[in-house]
Amino acid sequence: MDELGGARPSILMKKKAKPETPLNPLSQASNSLVEVLSDLDGFTLIGKDRRVAAVGGQLNTRKAMSYFRVGLRTGIAEVALLPLLAPLSLGIWGGYVPLCGHFADSLPVKLYGLVLACWMPLLMTGLMCIQITKGTGALWSRGFRRLLEGRTLSLFLGTTVIFFVLRFCKNLIQPLHIYNLLSPLLDGAGWGDILLTCLRRIHEHLSYSAALVVQMLFLSAILPWAYFAIKSFADKRYQARLMEILD
Repeated sequence: MDELGGARPSILMKKKAKPETPLNPLSQASNSLVEVLSDLDGFTLIGKDRRVAAVGGQLNTRKAMSYFRVGLRTGIAEVALLPLLAPLSLGIWGGYVPLCGHFADSLPVKLYGLVLACWMPLLMTGLMCIQITKGTGALWSRGFRRLLEGRTLSLFLGTTVIFFVLRFCKNLIQPLHIYNLLSPLLDGAGWGDILLTCLRRIHEHLSYSAALVVQMLFLSAILPWAYFAIKSFADKRYQARLMEILD
């Protein structure tokens, strides 16, 4: 206290906290596919600016690993329902799962059965190819590779697991056992015989369902990599020609 009884401002006043410097966007982790795709769009703009040097090294490990994790989760989402959807899809295509009643033999219904299992891998493969078409630059290339690596790992692991799960169901699970488990729910229902017939037909074709999953996910994993390699080769040739012209 001073002579006038007032508090000394120099003692009581707290030092103002220094404003925290925001993190570099290239060091912040991205936790969703939308965030990753938004980042990649920004990297594409950087890559198109000829005044900016190659900055692929600026994508640090934390950022790259977040892209890899998002790719892993994306691949898991693509394969999660396939053990159930693949047999159902093949049943609709073959006409022995009467999902649409007497329209089961029409081509639109068969195509619907095929898309029922394939729509998620097809959608993600399309998104990857669109991103490859418009992407450019070293920073974009490194970020996209990490996303694609995570997705590819999930697809290959998921393919292996689903294949053996379907083969396990084919060899060890009988349709009658499933029907008996569901029979309390079917008391008085008139479509119990139809359900049993469908279960038997699906069981007969589980090997084909496993083959469908393998083919579909293999193509979904390989096509983006093939397109990415072709695009990278074309970009390198373009850069080489551009340097020759400038020299």
